[in-house]
Amino acid sequence: LPPSAEASHSRTRPPDASRAWASTAQDSCRRPVKIIVVGHWDARRLIAVITVVVLVVAAAYAFLWPATYEADAKMLPPTPSDLESYNSAPRLIEAALASTRDATNQSAPLTFGIKEISPQDAYAVFLRYAQSSSLRDQFFRQVYLPAFAKDPSVEQRDALRKRLNKALSVTQPKGPNAQASDELTVAMQGRQPQAVADWANTYVKMALQAATQQLAEDRKTAVQAQIKSLQDQITALRTAAANERQLEIARTEAALQLARAIHLEQPSTSGNLITSYTGPTLYMRGAAALQTELDQLKARTSDDPYIKQLPQLLYAQGLIEKIDLDPKGLAVATIDQPALVPLDPVKPKKALALALGLVLGLALGVMAALVRQAWRKPRAGVTTVA
Repeated sequence: LPPSAEASHSRTRPPDASRAWASTAQDSCRRPVKIIVVGHWDARRLIAVITVVVLVVAAAYAFLWPATYEADAKMLPPTPSDLESYNSAPRLIEAALASTRDATNQSAPLTFGIKEISPQDAYAVFLRYAQSSSLRDQFFRQVYLPAFAKDPSVEQRDALRKRLNKALSVTQPKGPNAQASDELTVAMQGRQPQAVADWANTYVKMALQAATQQLAEDRKTAVQAQIKSLQDQITALRTAAANERQLEIARTEAALQLARAIHLEQPSTSGNLITSYTGPTLYMRGAAALQTELDQLKARTSDDPYIKQLPQLLYAQGLIEKIDLDPKGLAVATIDQPALVPLDPVKPKKALALALGLVLGLALGVMAALVRQAWRKPRAGVTTVA
């Protein structure tokens, strides 16, 4: 009706009829609100049941699931003092060779092929072994597998290997904000706290031994190569000296024949002038002197005293052969923190599991109630429910 007609109609309506009409209008407005409120109130049991069920499942996981413990060892690069004994041999030998060069006035310095190793280079060898698949496989065969089965089948070996790959982690901090970028963490997870600590420490020990042995083998190879190089030089010098002696014998014999042919027994004298006859004038020494020199050349059993560089090479060879190749004093890494027996499991986290169970249960319960309310038609008389 138009506003004027509505106002006229309301003025002509009886008071009781007006109150009944107003009450009906208010009930019509409140009906949707009551339907929603009563619908959720009816679903409170559904929400509670779902929440309790999910919470019970979370509690069962938190208290009944076997606990998993984790132990980790932290490693850092070695200090220069840890490599002092390993690097002392090259330093001492270089100093000795330098003094020998000064004493013998050698113009060409004798090079020494064994170098020192820096802490970062030694630590890089350790990192390579700690993260290698070969060391992990060795640990699996020697330590991890015997702890679970003495005579495992192929399926058991595969299952245990997969378990080890998940349980053992070797990590380094990543990213530009990682201050301790050189730190290495070896972590081991398992059901037994003492076992995981022992396994982590054993893995670190095996990595240290492998890296130390590698550096010792490298040093041994370098020493042997240097000794062979010196021996080759000494052999070459001795061969050259022997060839030179044979040439000297041939030259002396030729000069002797010439001196005898001209009947020159003694060298000619030229007052106080001392003349050295070599090369084409060698015959002028006289047959007697040449015969004596020839006898000495043929009777010589060793040419070592006549090799100028030989004393230095023999001295260097003796020094290198005395290098201590025992890696006992070599440290390729520093154990910043050994693996300790863990007291608390890393999973399951009971408090977190219960909290997540409660939140998830409430969320699922509310969602179930909303879905039920959306598909459920309102019942008759719902407006009369208080």
